[in-house]
Amino acid sequence: MKLELDRIESQMGNPGEENGGEEGNQEFKPGDPVRLKNLDQKGEVLTPPDKNGNVQVQVGLLRIHVPAASLTRIMETQQTAAKTMAALSSSAKSRTVSASLDVRGLTVSEAVYLLDKYLDDAGLAGLHEIVVIHGKGTGALRKGIHEFLRQQKDIHGFRLGAAGEGDAGVTIVEIRPHAG
Repeated sequence: MKLELDRIESQMGNPGEENGGEEGNQEFKPGDPVRLKNLDQKGEVLTPPDKNGNVQVQVGLLRIHVPAASLTRIMETQQTAAKTMAALSSSAKSRTVSASLDVRGLTVSEAVYLLDKYLDDAGLAGLHEIVVIHGKGTGALRKGIHEFLRQQKDIHGFRLGAAGEGDAGVTIVEIRPHAG
């Protein structure tokens, strides 16, 4: 870990090595969103510049000291654009959600975790009814899924599949429409 930090800090160079333009003379304060020029990584300033012009920046899980001259402040419009792109990506994903989820062979906790995420995606995609395929087996998976579904506010109701739908091996879930 220390070697990785040393490598990153050495890639960042010394203050004043950059073009010496206005960007390098910016004042940074804790909480400022920044981009590390040499690494093309986003980070957040943790400390104001010290007497040598270095600031501590959080980049993912790493905290590194870098010259302030090697940072570029990320403007609000850039952050807003990034959030918009993330929302569009989420929207595109939500349109491709399947109407069924197969959890056969999983443990109850694994199945419930996947079902929780799947219900969010299905609701965003505008699905009103989904099919959870759990298989017949011992019934433990079906029971765990039903207990989870009873606690969900976004669920209008659920039932076992009828003949031709999968019988007791599937649960048909009716999702409440999302407001908004």
